[in-house]
Amino acid sequence: METGSPKIQDPVSTFFQLSSASYRIERTNRLRDDENSAEAGSMLEAELNAYMKADLERLQRGIESGDGDAVKKSIASLDKTLSDHRRAIDPQLKHFLKNRSYQKALMLLNHQTDIPRGRCQGRTDFS
Repeated sequence: METGSPKIQDPVSTFFQLSSASYRIERTNRLRDDENSAEAGSMLEAELNAYMKADLERLQRGIESGDGDAVKKSIASLDKTLSDHRRAIDPQLKHFLKNRSYQKALMLLNHQTDIPRGRCQGRTDFS
């Protein structure tokens, strides 16, 4: 496992990655009504997870560096994604995002299993 500061990409590269992810999410949304809706739903969830993970990592870097603008934009983007795609997001991830448990959300997206329990004490009904 690599330690230390995360590598920061240049802003242009990050912009194009996020724009590309946004385009793929919109494309997948259009496929949802298709006959392959289960496949489209799984594609949408994967795209949303990648998009939210990028936002969460940008949020974390913004907090670490004291970049208030990056923090504000990341939170706004996460809120919009949650609002626009509520039904397609994993229930536990949705729970973390609704409660602004961003570190836990990132841990979940990184497939970590040692996520600390919060006030909910291990609830499983995350609807």
